[in-house]
Amino acid sequence: MTFNYAPLAATATRLLGEFGKASVSIRTIGVTSSDPAAGTVTTAAPVDTSVGAVEVDFNEQFQPGATINTGDRMYVLDALPGIEDMLIIDSEQWEIVQMWVKKPGDTFIAVFVQVRA
Repeated sequence: MTFNYAPLAATATRLLGEFGKASVSIRTIGVTSSDPAAGTVTTAAPVDTSVGAVEVDFNEQFQPGATINTGDRMYVLDALPGIEDMLIIDSEQWEIVQMWVKKPGDTFIAVFVQVRA
């Protein structure tokens, strides 16, 4: 018997949107490409995507092996960023240090991200 995680994922997305911080987005850094023949370098503009996010406290689940600096924050997001992406919180840019993805099977539920200014 398989478990259908889709309703759980929908509930997580709804709750993060309802109770989460409104001004959080993922900034995907634009890709740089070069054309040696033409001698040009092009960098795409960063793309910001709004996400549902709730700030949570660090706990034992994330402590083992985690380097936590003063000022680091932990957020639960309803979208999966890349480790090279940035989190924009209240117009301030934060580096994603670590991620813990909650994805049973093929169903994405949420991701916990540790961010640093």
